[in-house]
Amino acid sequence: MGRRSFGREFKLEAVRLGVSVAQATRRCRGKKLLRCSTLLTLARIHGQEF
Repeated sequence: MGRRSFGREFKLEAVRLGVSVAQATRRCRGKKLLRCSTLLTLARIHGQEF
C-alpha cells in the first residue's frame, strides 16, 4: 500500500464520515496509520460519530 494512495483513501474515509481531514488527522496522531484507517472504516460501517 503506497503512502500516496493511502492518503487519498484516508481523506475519502474522512469525507464519508463527515469530518474534516484535519480533525481525523489530529485524532489519529500518535497511532499507526493502518490502525487509524481501520478505525475510520469501522466507524463508517457502524455509523458512529468520529
